[in-house]
Order: sequence, then C-alpha cells, then structure tokens
Amino acid sequence: MAKAKEAAAAGRKRPAGGDASPAKRQKPSGKPQGKPSFKGKPERAAFQGKPEKAAPKILSRKEQKEASKSKKLKFKKNYATIQETVLLWEQLRPKQTTKEEKEQLVANILKKLQGNTAELANHHSASRVLQWCLREGSEADKARLLAEVRAHIVELSKSKYGRHVVQKVLSLAKKEDVPGLAKLFRGHVAELLRHPAGADVLDDLYSVCPPACRNTLCCELYGREFTLFGGVSAQSDSISHLPQLLAGVDAKKRQAVVASLYKGLAPVLEKALLHPALTHRLLRELLAEAPGSIVADAVDTLAAAGGNALKLVHTHDGAAAACMALAYGTPKDRKRLVKGMKGYVWQTAENEWGHAVVATALSVVDDTALTGKTLLPELKSKLEEWVTNKHAARVLLQLLAPDSHRYLPQSSYEMMHPPAKSMMVSAAAAAATAGGGSAAAAGMDEDEEMLDEAEEQQQEEADEGDAAADGEGGGEGPDGAGARAFAQQLWQQALQGQCKQLVGSHAEKVLAGLLHCGVPTVEQQAAAELKPLVGDVEAWAGKFWGPAGGQEQQHHSKTKEKKKAKSRTEQGQEQQQQQQHNGTLAPSAKKKKRQQ
Repeated sequence: MAKAKEAAAAGRKRPAGGDASPAKRQKPSGKPQGKPSFKGKPERAAFQGKPEKAAPKILSRKEQKEASKSKKLKFKKNYATIQETVLLWEQLRPKQTTKEEKEQLVANILKKLQGNTAELANHHSASRVLQWCLREGSEADKARLLAEVRAHIVELSKSKYGRHVVQKVLSLAKKEDVPGLAKLFRGHVAELLRHPAGADVLDDLYSVCPPACRNTLCCELYGREFTLFGGVSAQSDSISHLPQLLAGVDAKKRQAVVASLYKGLAPVLEKALLHPALTHRLLRELLAEAPGSIVADAVDTLAAAGGNALKLVHTHDGAAAACMALAYGTPKDRKRLVKGMKGYVWQTAENEWGHAVVATALSVVDDTALTGKTLLPELKSKLEEWVTNKHAARVLLQLLAPDSHRYLPQSSYEMMHPPAKSMMVSAAAAAATAGGGSAAAAGMDEDEEMLDEAEEQQQEEADEGDAAADGEGGGEGPDGAGARAFAQQLWQQALQGQCKQLVGSHAEKVLAGLLHCGVPTVEQQAAAELKPLVGDVEAWAGKFWGPAGGQEQQHHSKTKEKKKAKSRTEQGQEQQQQQQHNGTLAPSAKKKKRQQ
C-alpha cells in the first residue's frame, strides 16, 4: 500500500525543466477501440444533408393546355362530347349564320348528344347549348329534344343548370302543350316548391298555365286525395279557390285541409322561398282560412324572413298576404316586417300592389319611433315625386284622409282591411310559457274569473250611466240645451251649404248626427239639403247610427237581460250554499237528539 502511494507521488512531481506545465489528462474521444458497438449495430454514416431537387420543367402555354386537356379527358365524363358540341355552338351563335345553316348545326349537335341529353343538361356549357338548340332547331329536332327532356323533367327542375333547360321549354311551349307539361309535375309540386331551383321552374309554369291548371297545381297542398283525383276542378267546375272548397265541407275536413296546407308551406316560409306567385296565392289562402294559432305561427315565421318578405309585394295575392301579416301579427312581428322594408319603401310604394302594404304598415304599427326612423325619412325624400305617382299618391292620401273610398279602389281597400280574426298565442310562445304548471293554470283561472266579474261590474255601471244620459240631444243640463245650441251653431256657421262636398267623406257621419240633434229647424234644413244627394235620408243616416231610438231600445234591453241573468246566478249560488250548510249541520242535530 505504501509503495503504491509513493509511486503516485512520484508521478505528480514536476519535470526537471521546471518551466513546462504538467501534462493534462486528455479525455478519450469516441468509443474505445476494440469495444463492440451496442447490440452489434453498425455505426451510422455522417449526415450529408437533403438531396437536391431536380429543377421543374418549364412548360409552354400550349403544353400546359394539352396537359390539362389530357387530364380532363381521363377523369371527366363526356368531356370530349361537350367540347365538340361547344365548337359547333360557336358556329351557331353568330347572327350572320343563315337559318338553314343553323338547323343543320343543331341536327349535328343533337346527333352527338343523343341518348345523353338529361345527363349533359346538368353541365354548365352543355345546358347553354341545349337552350340554343330549342330556340334555333327545326320542329322535328325540337320535338326529339323535348321528348328526352320530358322523361326527366322533375330531376332536371332540381338541377342547378338543368332547370334552365326546363324553363326554356316552358317559355317556348305552345298554348295547347302547356296542360300536358303541367301534368308531368303532378305529385311533385310541394317537393319543388321548397327547392331553390324547383321554385323557379314552378313560378314559370304557373305564369303560363291557364286557370284550370293553376288550380290543379295549388290543390296538391290541400291534401293527398286532391292530388290523386284531379284536384278541385274535378269535383265541381264552380270551385276554383280554397274558400269555395271549405264552404261545403264539415269542420273535421276543413281542419284536415288547412293542416295539410300549413304543413306544405312551413318549410317554404322557413327557407324564405317567397318569390313564386304560386306561393303568394297559397299563403293568402292560409292566412285567410286558418285558425288563429296557425296564423300566428305562419306570421312569426314570415316575419323572421326579414327583407325577404318584400318578395310578396309585386302580386295581388302576395301583397294581400303581407297586409294580413301586418294586421294579424304581434308588435314584435310588425317591427321585424317594417325593418325589412328599410331602403325599399319608395320602390314598394310605387308598385301597383305594394303601395297597399306601405299604407297598412302606417295604419297598424303603433311604434311611432320605428315608423319615424324607417318609413318617414324615405317618404319625405320622395315627397315631390310621390305626389304625381299614380300608386304612391295613395299612401299620402291614406295619411291625409284615412280609408276614403274616394281615393282608394275597392281592391286596395279590401287588402288593407282583412277580415277580423281572433288571434291566439303561437305554438312557440305557448311552449315557452308552458312551464308554469297546473298551479299557475289554476291561478290564471281564478284571475280570469275576478277580471270577468270586474268587467261585468264596470259594464253595468257604464250601462246605467249611459241610460241616465240617454236623452234627445244629450249634453249639458237636464234637457240637453247646451248640445242643441252647439248643433245649431255648427250647422249655421260651418256645414250649411257644404253637404255636396262633405258627402262621401268622414264628415258625413256628422251630417247624419245632425238629423237627430233635437233642433227641428236644423233637422229640416239638413234633410232638405241632403235629400237630392243621398235620396232616402233616414235610410242613409241608418248606415251610421241606425234608426232613431233603435239603439236606445236595444241598449236598455241588453242591460235588463244582463241584470236578470246576474240575479238568477246569485239566487242559484245562494241555494247551493244553503244546501251545503244544511248538509253539514244535519249530523250535529242527530247527536243532540241521541243525547236527549
């Protein structure tokens, strides 16, 4: 052990030179020689970097076209046939080409497309070639091409490019061929009406169809039986619209027809495919004949379409449906519909039927801030032009003289005043508020009973007040002297001699009231001036106020009937309470007798 330490110390001694530093121990580099590699794997070669890519071959423009063409020939079906027909079509298009040359070119094109017409019509270029063939070909070529299109007309109507071929067939069809083309769509109207491409085809078909064919197209949404048995016209020649059909059926059948119509129109409204005139007619019939709950759902869906609802206003049926939506809708629905009109108010007002929609919006919308921001700015900007416009002037006249028959035609007046309908909460709103449970429902029933009682009491008080105030002439004092004095001054200073100008306006109601004002001289003078203008004065005044004394008698009879009905109900309630009271006291009386 000592010898090993001495040997180590001797090894650390400086060399004899003295100036040289001691030799440092060098670390071994790499793997020790003679030692085999791990698991016998050979050593990896040094990394030499990525191999250099070969420079791309630069192709000329001609070579690029040939490469693209060869690729399309390999992967695209019918590419060669389409290219050949396009070359012939380029010779067919110039105006300098004679009629004989065009017919020959069309014959050559159809020879290449024979048997594949329906498939090639779905291609962009081939669709345009086929449209030219239908326009420029001979009668024999047109008939041959039409036969191939008729076999696949429904499938082509739903194609992005094939629908243009079908539309060209409909636009060039002869009048006697249209009913035969309409039969090809039998059973597919509801399907095409909710398809973006098919809706355009049905719109063109509806525009060229005679009335009988139009009724057949519409009736497919009334129910399956109308599709199978020829529609409404097959039942009776006098039935042409849904209201006529529903007038002769029972309540159960009416409900089934309306439900089928709403089922077919619901996806159309959700997709906002509102431009076809066929949709306008069906929507108008639905809003007019359906119950309040279905109308509320339909109006809510229509209002969600926003600006797309303006597609309705260019037809009579569509504008009537838009007026119904404004009249029957909730304030929220009206707000969305009016906001959708922003930027298009002046265009809508100048339309033949759209002016009624603008006038209805100004009449039924209560939100003055909304109309002030949306409708009135455009109205003011076009004021000078609207004064001289035939249709837009009616919007201004509606503001100045509301609902005057002097300015509004009967068709516009009926559109702006749809029939009254008892509206109900829509299904969506009902589902949102249905979480209250039976307790809430019971509470609502109690609240409704209390409200009904309060309303009856208020009505009775109002009836008593009216009965006390019902005297000839009415007004101040017990004998109505103040009212008679006012009527005499009104006649002498304002209305006398002006009846000719006032008859037909809102002031004619005032004139009718003066005939029963209680002042004999005023009544005689007013009757003498009105008789040459209206004929039977009493009958004319009866339109506004009814015959003299008739309303008062009806009023008093109604109040008496209400009082009698109330007394009967009170007596019945008292008897019922007395019976319950006697039933509860009976056992106690028996116990007293036993004790005694």
